[in-house]
Amino acid sequence: MACRVCGNESGNRAWPTREMMFGTREAFEYLECSACGALGLLDPPSDPSEYYPEGYYSFARLEPADDVSRGAELARRVVVDLALRSTVAARVAAGFVTLPDWVAWLRGSATTSSAVLDFGCGSGGVLLSLRRNGFRRLAGYEPYGPGTVDYRNGVTIVDTLSSLARPRFDVVFLNHAFEHLPDPDRGLEEILPLLDREGSLVLRMPFADSFAWHTYRGDWVQLDAPRHVVLHTAASIRILGERHGLEVVRAYRDSTARQFTGSEQYRRDIPLRDPRAASLFSADEVAEFGRQAAVLNAAGDGDQGLVALRRRRG
Repeated sequence: MACRVCGNESGNRAWPTREMMFGTREAFEYLECSACGALGLLDPPSDPSEYYPEGYYSFARLEPADDVSRGAELARRVVVDLALRSTVAARVAAGFVTLPDWVAWLRGSATTSSAVLDFGCGSGGVLLSLRRNGFRRLAGYEPYGPGTVDYRNGVTIVDTLSSLARPRFDVVFLNHAFEHLPDPDRGLEEILPLLDREGSLVLRMPFADSFAWHTYRGDWVQLDAPRHVVLHTAASIRILGERHGLEVVRAYRDSTARQFTGSEQYRRDIPLRDPRAASLFSADEVAEFGRQAAVLNAAGDGDQGLVALRRRRG
């Protein structure tokens, strides 16, 4: 009953939950560490692929957008580069164009000339968006996908790390993927050799040190048993990073109304994909949940967010 991150064995507590994305209601338990707060799935399934069936949301088939003119491409690239460098520039640009969400995620870590690996990329939606907005040195890795996918526009997704065409990247990005790794230490041992010495490891993921976990416990929508194996806290990420020579350089929370709508849905024993979910909450209720999420994010208590790490210097 030791914590998967810090190894603590004292005062830990197991919490029951169920598989509720597809509504099988299969029972699972998570161990909550009394020291670092991380949640670790007890008795993970021997074959995780069974829980990523055909129709899993991140594996939906995508089509690349049509090519744009050279001039339009260059203009878009200039705007994106400015927005990636400066929050102020991003706010100005947002008055004229719609910036992708990943601009905020990669700010300070990448420019359009950076080599980026999306680790656990699903069908590659973020990669295709990066490609449309001026990035050219892109790769994706998805172990549970259909194999190699070549979009023939410079975006290729592989299912084994040995198949990557590039040995190192300026940014390794995990967008709600790190929590799926059964062994975070082993995961970093695989990831860090792919990261350039001055590169950034950017993680977006659920956080267990949050209002939603402490309120909903086994009904917290972001538990997503058994696909999420380790759910971290700010403390557990710091501990894990220090063990691998990494330091946190940027962190924030960006939770949404879904921490309330999804968790309240589970409390009512309604699976995530149940058609009844569409009519559970009024537009006003969802808007209020969104306002509450913004307050929690400002206090560092939202249930998802971003952390960027780099190798310690000296």
